[in-house]
Amino acid sequence: MSSPAKTLTILSIDGGGIRGVVPLYLLAKLEEELRQRLNNPDFFISTCFDTYSGTSTGAIITAGLSVPNSKIPGQPLYDARFILRAYLSAGQKIFRATTWESWKSLGGFASSKYSPIALEKYFEQFFRNNTMADLLYNNLVVAYDLVDRKPFVFAGGHFEASPFRVREALRASTSAPVYFHPANIKDLSGKEYSLIDGGVVANSPTLILLQYLLAGNHIDHTTELTWLSLGTGVGAPSFEIKDLDGALSWLYPLLDILNAGSANNASLQTDTIVHTLFSNSTYTRINPHLSYASTGMDDISPENLQALQDASQAYIDTHGAIWEKLVEQLLTIARQKNA
Repeated sequence: MSSPAKTLTILSIDGGGIRGVVPLYLLAKLEEELRQRLNNPDFFISTCFDTYSGTSTGAIITAGLSVPNSKIPGQPLYDARFILRAYLSAGQKIFRATTWESWKSLGGFASSKYSPIALEKYFEQFFRNNTMADLLYNNLVVAYDLVDRKPFVFAGGHFEASPFRVREALRASTSAPVYFHPANIKDLSGKEYSLIDGGVVANSPTLILLQYLLAGNHIDHTTELTWLSLGTGVGAPSFEIKDLDGALSWLYPLLDILNAGSANNASLQTDTIVHTLFSNSTYTRINPHLSYASTGMDDISPENLQALQDASQAYIDTHGAIWEKLVEQLLTIARQKNA
């Protein structure tokens, strides 16, 4: 076992499909602000954090921030702004079904709503053959094992790495029921697994990461934690309560309710544990209100993509004290790491 770290800076990101635009916008804004204050246009926000955890779209983002640059040892390949642009572009193909596919699936009632081909293509393009061990930073990717009926956690970076390619781990973590069929993947030895989106049990991956860190002796009560947890936005229900009557009417609302409920519960518990057990530690939760954006995981309309970014900017504009405190925290961390 490793010795407990004296300090640890953590970034956790929830699941939420295309709503991953929200945490990415926030990270891109943080990165821009830090670049200005550090007078370093090449600064990467990812270098502020030692450890990452993500579920579904959150896993894509945290793994993306941890991809190594093969030409510059020790430096990440993608910055937050690049990943945000990639999201806005890739989402147009990932969450799009042909007319025939829509009829065939009956909008997700008869079969999976979308083909995973575009999703897998992008994973191969951006993550290539990188394994979980190749990631620059500690990483946990959360999925769910359909056979053993329990969370399945892929570890990477400096953790004891799981024997999988990153793209396989992400294919599993993003296999949201109804939207994509379950992921049948293989580890590096050829063993097969049937996994689905970790959001069914842990849409916010904070508690699973906390358990992993404590069980592996990566931290103890003396460790100083700086923890940033980013949600993918919360808004009015994407359904009418009066219409919830019967199995079919509950299908999509139930996914929305389970995902939002598990994320809020996990964040609340993590916040309580961090402030109770760890001295001089902070836990910051940011989950913007989606005033005009859809809470749907697959609304890729130009209007909604802009509304997601507008909601993120609105949070920054209306929570100046929280935002400035976070910037100052990360600025101090960045300077310490580069001292």
